[in-house]
Amino acid sequence: MTSPTPHEDSLLALAFSLRANPGAYSVLVGAGVSAASGIPTTWGVMTDLIDRLAVLMGEEEPAEHERWYTERYGEPLSYQSILEKLAPAPLERQRLLRSYFEPADPASSAKQPTLAHRALARLVKAGIIRVLVTLNFDRLIEQAIRAEGMEPTIVASAADAEGLAPLHTLDCCVVHLHGDYLNPSTMLNTVNELASYEPAMLDLLHRSWLIMD
Repeated sequence: MTSPTPHEDSLLALAFSLRANPGAYSVLVGAGVSAASGIPTTWGVMTDLIDRLAVLMGEEEPAEHERWYTERYGEPLSYQSILEKLAPAPLERQRLLRSYFEPADPASSAKQPTLAHRALARLVKAGIIRVLVTLNFDRLIEQAIRAEGMEPTIVASAADAEGLAPLHTLDCCVVHLHGDYLNPSTMLNTVNELASYEPAMLDLLHRSWLIMD
């Protein structure tokens, strides 16, 4: 019999703590959870936009995206900078990005909740997790939770946070910290938009942390 690794020990400790303290932990979700569904990460969006930009300029898709962008614009490549150039206004950015979150064919199995989304939804249904903070614009977490027969409370803006009931009274709350792709006014993409969060969202994050006490 082999001894458990430190990583395995950490997972076991977390599993026991979750089971012993239902509802005491919040979950932070990043782009990697949705990547397996076919939704690109930030890097994937950037390289696709550069490919499309190069073609529009009559060039071939570049092999080295960072080099192409830097030589073309004289500045380092970043997600924020390329979005601001191609779509200066929030509504334009939402229209530009929307296709990355929806399947081209509604009947397609692509861009659907992944195993990770479904596992989180089962933890929600079991009462082990109540608050999920996501940095993603997509709605795959909500889809997975609804598939388990529950309706999550959604927070995607400061206005949503200001009217929110106390977290301990909610069966499930999904916080879109950077906004929801179907609501362009909530999406945070640029340097200025991401420079700081609204006070109501900061307060909600603080309450999400305190739910662990």
